[in-house]
Amino acid sequence: MDGDNPFLPDDITANILKRLTVRCILRFRCVCKRWKNLIKSPSFIEAHLQHSSNQRTVLLWPRYGNDNPLPLYLSHCGIRIFKRIKAPVAAEGVKIIDSSNGLLCFKIVDDVSSPPSLLLPIVNDYKIVKVHVNKARNVNGVEVYSLGSGSWKEVEFENLQGVSVTHSGEAVTANGVMYWLGISHMILSFDLATEVFALIAKPLLFISLLSTLSIFENKLALLFLSSAYSIELWVMEECTSGISREKWKWTKTHSIGPFPRLLRPVTIWRNEVVCHDVVMPRLEAETGELTNILYVFDLTSDGYRVANIGKCFHGIFNFCESLVPLNSDHIEEP
Repeated sequence: MDGDNPFLPDDITANILKRLTVRCILRFRCVCKRWKNLIKSPSFIEAHLQHSSNQRTVLLWPRYGNDNPLPLYLSHCGIRIFKRIKAPVAAEGVKIIDSSNGLLCFKIVDDVSSPPSLLLPIVNDYKIVKVHVNKARNVNGVEVYSLGSGSWKEVEFENLQGVSVTHSGEAVTANGVMYWLGISHMILSFDLATEVFALIAKPLLFISLLSTLSIFENKLALLFLSSAYSIELWVMEECTSGISREKWKWTKTHSIGPFPRLLRPVTIWRNEVVCHDVVMPRLEAETGELTNILYVFDLTSDGYRVANIGKCFHGIFNFCESLVPLNSDHIEEP
């Protein structure tokens, strides 16, 4: 460090600050103008996001009840609840769709026939994809909102005629592609850059209704409870060789169990599979209240943990805090 300059070089300062929480970083904007400009720079925001995504991901779930605004709970290593935050929305009639880059997408539950939409980043933009379905759960309309342009538009979906999605309609995203779990033997995909739909076959012998899509090592993954009461993890990869006629290949990478009870896989968090009881909630003997139990299985060992996360939770999401800004404060309904 130069004796005439009391500041560390910007690259060293950024490498230190990116390891801190958002709350600390926002306070440090007041240290000096140089730090303020560094913290709000796109390069630092991206570096902090990458570090948070790899090191500071947590589980987030809302608890619905009479509380207003909607309470959100965060948990990290050990599934220990360590923070309760309040969302800036009322609890009644609101559902969290998913989290992306530290941002949360909320949906006003006014149309039970449509699967939830999802907020996702792609080519320096955020898009909300809204898939409309009829009573038979068949896709009959698709709209996409771009935060960059601030407008909705309809998207072609001719190749989805007769395709049905699950009742939850929840989607996951990997490498700029969204995926929905279909009711039949197909998975629905949507490329956020080209805005083109495609259909992908599920693994052979897939018959489980207790299944969910997730992301494992930045690839699409399918978790399901097998007939042997074991949870299987299948990962999809793109075929790069010209030998196979199929564009995609499924590989079973893990099998957990068998279990003495029915467990529903929820998500993959870091290197762990999160599940909950199919028969839930459970009556707590000491308090007499209905509670929910999570089972967390480590994919790198045979260990697992059990956690009581309380009552009335709806959805569990991977979440990482970030400095990523929005370009718009309000999104109008289409």
